[in-house]
Amino acid sequence: MARDTRSSFNLRSNLLTLVQSMATALATLASGKNTDDTDYVVPVDAGAVTATPYAAKTTDVQGVAAADGLRLVGYSIREAAASAAVATVRLRNGTADTDPILAIIELAADASSQITLPEGGLDAADGVFVEVVAGEVDIVLYSKVVGQ
Repeated sequence: MARDTRSSFNLRSNLLTLVQSMATALATLASGKNTDDTDYVVPVDAGAVTATPYAAKTTDVQGVAAADGLRLVGYSIREAAASAAVATVRLRNGTADTDPILAIIELAADASSQITLPEGGLDAADGVFVEVVAGEVDIVLYSKVVGQ
């Protein structure tokens, strides 16, 4: 069976053109400039994710301040005690250990967990309060503000 080398060449040429166009578009996006040298405008409801880290926490802390449209979209947590121990943390929508619970996290000694919450995360407009019930943890809260 004869092979159509012209078709193969055209396919490779088209793929190369596509890859080059994608590379140019990605470089343009990374620069933050449009082709006419104006800044890109990112819609506010796109919700850039903010990481808020806390190291070696053994006491409660106001993790993320209240904001209209605030969403908790994930967290990363590690049990961090010098002598490994069980750790328990409650994430709450608010500013106190009596506010509604968003998540309960229990970690075994030397354990860690990374969670990305689905569908835009959880409503946390009253802020994210980190209640350290037991143990010592390193925690990073991932949040974003949407719909402004």
